[in-house]
Amino acid sequence: MKNTVGSAHLDLLRTVAAWQVCLHHLKNLFFVDYPIVQSKNLLVQAIYYFSRFGHQSVVIFFVMSGLFISSSVIKQNDEGKWSWANYLIARLSRLYIALVPALILGFGWDWLGIKLLGTANVYDGVTLSQTVVSHPVIERLDLVHFLGNLGFLQSFKVSPLGSNTPLWSLSYEFWYYILFPLMFLMIVKKGLTITRIIYAAAFVIVINFIGLT
Repeated sequence: MKNTVGSAHLDLLRTVAAWQVCLHHLKNLFFVDYPIVQSKNLLVQAIYYFSRFGHQSVVIFFVMSGLFISSSVIKQNDEGKWSWANYLIARLSRLYIALVPALILGFGWDWLGIKLLGTANVYDGVTLSQTVVSHPVIERLDLVHFLGNLGFLQSFKVSPLGSNTPLWSLSYEFWYYILFPLMFLMIVKKGLTITRIIYAAAFVIVINFIGLT
């Protein structure tokens, strides 16, 4: 998108949403649940109130991502510049630049933490809040989960790697990147009916593969 006042506002919205997600995770990690707080002074109330919008902020990210990607696909198609190769390179590079370091660092930190602290402490799925680690981390710390997450299959075919549950969001984003062009091109593609049939079949296959039916 061009650097206009509108895009500046969208950038501001994304920034606020990003901080909200971070604040929400920090609250879950370091603070007890609000009902068991004994001293609920004004500062405590403010912290808990302004850290409660993590889910809504993630929804904002998904909506904005859908807006940007759909407008990009439609524009490229209208200008006759659509290319699956260029599209996938752009989208995968954007995702992998975040996913690969997250997988490597997350795996390493979880492995080191378990070696130092054992599996009966913060990695047992019980000690910490269920919104932080709700499962025994060791069960999700292997090559199958690593490769599954690398292929954007977390939350569909495998669980997110180790303790890094938020990795689910990248898999949902990736499969949206795949499904929207298939659906859009199936509808607007001109020419032989067979082309639309191929796109429709691919759309159904992807939906069934990731289990959204």
